[in-house]
Amino acid sequence: MFEHKDLFETLLGHKNGLKLNSVNVVERVVMSLDEKGKLRSVGLGEYEPVFFDVIGDTYCKGILDQCNSNLDGSVINIQTDKGYEQVVFIPETVPAEPAIPSEYHDDWSYMLKLAALAHELGHVVDMQRTTDSNFDFSGVPKVNLVEAEAFAHVYSLELLHRMGAHTARDTVASALRRASTSSKKFEKELYQSVCRKVGKGRLKRWAA
Repeated sequence: MFEHKDLFETLLGHKNGLKLNSVNVVERVVMSLDEKGKLRSVGLGEYEPVFFDVIGDTYCKGILDQCNSNLDGSVINIQTDKGYEQVVFIPETVPAEPAIPSEYHDDWSYMLKLAALAHELGHVVDMQRTTDSNFDFSGVPKVNLVEAEAFAHVYSLELLHRMGAHTARDTVASALRRASTSSKKFEKELYQSVCRKVGKGRLKRWAA
């Protein structure tokens, strides 16, 4: 244990080689602001956030929300003279978890921030893909939300695996495995898509 701070700061530095506008570690109160408020908080208030129409199923409150209540992050697209750019937000602090001993809380917090950053970078990759992207910026911007979330989850699982962040990887995998029992169509389809991409057996091993 106690390695997640270094892993988080390393990923924060190199962003897995991605080119994007910025990654911002912000006070937790910023995460509750709307998109425009988030942009203002980091000096980007002159830009308008890009909003996407959802193709297919949209978010629902379900098992994943219960599992990931402290795993928080977001990415906003803005349009600059260079084209569309991504702005990522990660909370600086994570609420204390009563089940985690106080001496381990800092590392547990960095583990969740690492997983959140890996997930948001997955969205960035998807947004920047020129083919097979789940985000369509032509005309009215659109997103296939189920597949976009599945892509970001798989990207984060594989990135965390390569980084040796096995606790973070297994925490994400465990949450996704629980979605297999969900009564919500969105979560069921998300779980099935992740299994097709990463392998049901591998996801089960990581979640064990």
